Amino acid sequence: KNGTVLEKINQFTPELARQISYPGVRDFYNNLSCPRVYISRNVAQVVDAFAQNFRFSQSFAEEFDKKSALSKVCQSYPLAKTFIVRGDSLEDAEIVQLLEDKKRQGEIEDVVSICVCQESKEPAFQADIYTSRDQTLLAKIFNESS
Repeated sequence: KNGTVLEKINQFTPELARQISYPGVRDFYNNLSCPRVYISRNVAQVVDAFAQNFRFSQSFAEEFDKKSALSKVCQSYPLAKTFIVRGDSLEDAEIVQLLEDKKRQGEIEDVVSICVCQESKEPAFQADIYTSRDQTLLAKIFNESS
C-alpha cells in the first residue's frame, strides 16, 4: 500500500493540481498583484504542484512551524506591508496573530485574514472574511476591487 501512495504522490503534477482545485481558487490568486507564498504541512510534491499551478513566488512544504516560515517570508520581502492570510487551521491563526502583532507595532500596515471553512465544522479561527472552499465569489470581489 505504501508503494501505491508514493506512486500517487510522485505523479502529482501542476495539471492535476489545476484539475482538482476548488472553483475560483486560481482566479483568486491570479487577481493578486503581489508576491504569493504558500506555507503548508503537505508533502513537497503536492505543494510544488499547487505552487506552480497558482504561480506562487515561494513555497514551503512539510512546514510544521508556520511561524518560522513566516519569518523567512518577511526576510525575503522586507518591503511587504500588507498581508493576506488564507487558511483553515489553527497554525494559520497563529500566523494571523503574529502579523496582527506586527501591525500593532507599526512594522506592517495591514493584514487581512480569510478562513476557509470546512463543511459542518466551526471556523478554525476568527477572521476578517469567512468563505467556503469554493472561491468563485471571493475571486470576483477581489477582481472588481482591483
